[in-house]
Amino acid sequence: MAKPPSPLIALADLDLLGPKAVGLIKAAHEGGIEWVLLRAKKSPRKEALKAAREILAACPRLFTSLHGSESEREEVGAGGVHFPSGRLASFRGGAPQYVVAGVSCHLVEEILGAFEDGADYVFLSQLFAPLSKPPHEKILGPEGFAKIAKSAPLPVYALGGLDEGNMATAKRAGASGAAISGALFFSGDVKEKASRLVGEAKRVF
Repeated sequence: MAKPPSPLIALADLDLLGPKAVGLIKAAHEGGIEWVLLRAKKSPRKEALKAAREILAACPRLFTSLHGSESEREEVGAGGVHFPSGRLASFRGGAPQYVVAGVSCHLVEEILGAFEDGADYVFLSQLFAPLSKPPHEKILGPEGFAKIAKSAPLPVYALGGLDEGNMATAKRAGASGAAISGALFFSGDVKEKASRLVGEAKRVF
């Protein structure tokens, strides 16, 4: 298993950030963010991969994961890959062990399956209501999150409504780290916000 590079991962939705994505991610990195996950579910893959290359070129020291497939990760040269739930199977057979692989999960069974398939970490959502968009999954809350996270045999990153004010709650519920999106990228000063989020993540996790 590869070790996740940071207890804090910035989830950059390229569909939402649009042409400002590169600048916002660069500002987040300047503020201390060490790991970013690039996601684009609606944009054409050609455009999403082009944006990923631009971000990798602009922030060469930023550990970058790509939401999609191992072949796309390899194509753009990202250090990690992240899959929707149930999509990791067979990945480890054809990818280097140093590649950091994650899976989005909502149930204990999905987390256990990801572990068996060779995942290095999982997202568990939604802990709280998202700050960047309306919720599409059930809001677990701390108690619901804890019931699932306690059975996890690998690092669990809390996703959904995370900010510096509730990271400690996520930790108490069993999270090993936090995935943030709206709290960072929709703040007035991304660099300054990143600094505060990173500081709190280091204190909590």
